[in-house]
Amino acid sequence: MMRSLSSSLLCLIFLSFFLSTSTATTRPVRLPGQPEGDGIELFAGYTSFKERGSTTHSFHLLARREGEWKEQPLVLWLTGGPGCSSLFGAFTENGPYRLSGTNASHQTVEVHSQTWAQSASMLYVESPPGVGFSYRNDGNYTYGDDTTAESNFLFVKTFFEENEEYRHRPFFVAGESYAGHYVPQLVAKIVESNAAGHTSIPLSGMMAGNPSTDGESDSTSFVPFTSSHGLASSGQVQAVLAACNGTYRQTGSKPCVAAFTSILDSMGPVNPYDIYSKCYGQSGHGGCFTTSMLADRRREGGRGGERGGEVEVEVEYTPYGGMPSALLSASSPLPPSSHSHTHVRSQTFIPCLNNIVGPSSTYFNRDDVQLALGVKGGVGKKGEEWVACSPYLTYNQYAPSVLPLYESFIQITDLRILVYSGDVDNCVPWIATQSALDKMGLPITTPWHFWSTTSGSVARDRGERGVGKVKEGGENTAEQVAGYAKTYAKNLTYATVKGAGHLVPYFKPDAAFFMFDTFMKGGDL
Repeated sequence: MMRSLSSSLLCLIFLSFFLSTSTATTRPVRLPGQPEGDGIELFAGYTSFKERGSTTHSFHLLARREGEWKEQPLVLWLTGGPGCSSLFGAFTENGPYRLSGTNASHQTVEVHSQTWAQSASMLYVESPPGVGFSYRNDGNYTYGDDTTAESNFLFVKTFFEENEEYRHRPFFVAGESYAGHYVPQLVAKIVESNAAGHTSIPLSGMMAGNPSTDGESDSTSFVPFTSSHGLASSGQVQAVLAACNGTYRQTGSKPCVAAFTSILDSMGPVNPYDIYSKCYGQSGHGGCFTTSMLADRRREGGRGGERGGEVEVEVEYTPYGGMPSALLSASSPLPPSSHSHTHVRSQTFIPCLNNIVGPSSTYFNRDDVQLALGVKGGVGKKGEEWVACSPYLTYNQYAPSVLPLYESFIQITDLRILVYSGDVDNCVPWIATQSALDKMGLPITTPWHFWSTTSGSVARDRGERGVGKVKEGGENTAEQVAGYAKTYAKNLTYATVKGAGHLVPYFKPDAAFFMFDTFMKGGDL
């Protein structure tokens, strides 16, 4: 009897501990190769919910600092594409670890000293279903902006219902690239639901990095950006203006298309995500949004083409901020409706970044890694390979602009908003994002100024930390410009990161962490 009571008591203690730290579908994990004693706790699993007549199982990874997370915000990170994995973002950009090597038996998992998990609990969800390890019971992976926003909202709602320890922590939604759509669309859903009394999600703000924001601004920035960096000649610029009705917008006419194509053809294999970095693997010929129909992938032998450019696939290239050219060819102003344009493709590979795509592809397809994550059996439990960007997603509806959403929720909330750009990104150039934000006509409360990792309110409060300090000319550690910023009314800040490409935390981890840490602490740059 005593032995039975002791066993029961131990079971109750274990159950109480488990329920206090996770849910039945989210559990503590230790990944193969994960460094010891770094103070990071990892949790992974599926959050499941009903949507569109089926059950969705959204895979997520949570990274938090042991002993400190209870006093820190919770940040949801969404990677764009559309169709690219947030796990890829976690292990190449702002998560606690970086991967190296593409040989499964010799890979290393290294501590990322500038992880954003130092300042917040980082929640990475693979979205929408059909991306990474997330799946639906019915296997229907046709999504668009509206349905992805609803799916992300249901994930967030369910996550907070199942993880009460986060219900009173400040919550931020963040992401980059095409998540420039995901983030404000999800924020608008949360604001609407909270206002109606359906939820009480503790939303405090949002961040969007190199975000696809406004189709018109994105599309008209390509020529000015490329020409200002010596990637297009003055003659090519004049040819665009002559063929495209005096604008930098691709109108869809044959002469206009030819003028844009001339620039792309002459650019060569430039890395569009950072025009001053090398191009590793298959290039996008200067373009960013790279698509392949599922039929093309199957004909080329499935998903193997992601690695090292070993398999050539038929792709479509466009240079416009992750937005397919079909969405940007109308000569009339873009309407506010998100139902105006459809396209049946999604991002399927990332040009020029095989040096960072390869290690992730190898690692997340290892049996021991999938077993540790609780996803043994592959994507959708069908034995598919994990890939950084899903070829199985049919993304069929894009909002031409998300500015109406910004305008709606900034008028009725006091959310803090940070939009930032790496200034050598040719996919969503900084001039496009600044132009888009300026369209809202908000007053400027703090004019354009430089920022550094030793300036700003938070830097002054915490004293010399040396984060991101650049040593140039030997021991010279004088203040260095990290970027530029301005603040609009309604708690909206726009910042650039000097010398950073599309994936700011990857290209400039020190400056990116300083910017993030400052924002989490409520400071200014």
